Amino acid sequence: SQYDNLIGFITPTEELAQIAMRGGLAPERIMIERNAVDLTSFNPYRDKQQARKNLKLSGDRPIITYVGHLYDRKGIPTILHAASLMPYVDFMLVGGWQSTVDGIRETCKKRNLKNVLLTGHRIQPELPDYFYASDILILPTDDHPDHTNMGSQLKLFEYMASKRPIVASSLPTIRTVLRDGISALLAEPGNAFSFRDALTRLLGNPDLAGCISEQAFEDVQDYTWGKRADRLLKFAEKNLSGFKKSDH
Repeated sequence: SQYDNLIGFITPTEELAQIAMRGGLAPERIMIERNAVDLTSFNPYRDKQQARKNLKLSGDRPIITYVGHLYDRKGIPTILHAASLMPYVDFMLVGGWQSTVDGIRETCKKRNLKNVLLTGHRIQPELPDYFYASDILILPTDDHPDHTNMGSQLKLFEYMASKRPIVASSLPTIRTVLRDGISALLAEPGNAFSFRDALTRLLGNPDLAGCISEQAFEDVQDYTWGKRADRLLKFAEKNLSGFKKSDH
């Protein structure tokens, strides 16, 4: 077949694995392996007050943070809607190209949303303070083909590494990593009211927030780049040992 000389195929999602199998690739040549995180980049740990001091964030209002690109399909409209429902909370959006940031800032002005903070693009070494300064991290990804079955979002693993509670969209690719009520709270994609309910529940229940953030941190220990590389090497070695070169 066309795959005779292929040692193996590594994919981050079950959906892509199914596509490969439908194309004729043998299941034993497929490995599903999520993305990962560099845990050392989150050292040293900072408590919320220290991180806010580092970022010169004043006040003690709750901060709900999103980190990543500011595309609509990432759920930014859901965040803005949630912000309108929760005026007593600040929503901080970290990232985005300047033109996109300007567009969201104009939208907030039109809607009179005064509780949305836009930082613009930040380089990777600056990100941990934004995670640590937050009360909750939000990942409201839309039900979009790029994310529903195909993607393994890098930011998800960084969220988990920060020991901050997570509210994320209940999508297949996210549910393979996060467990609702155990390592995160999952909300309906695109539904600001569902996100508001989950965020409100966490803000009012510090014990639950602590439990799910600790569990996510424990779970992410298996999602490091080093451990991922070890698993990939073992997969490659196993497949190479039984691999027969074609006569030509």
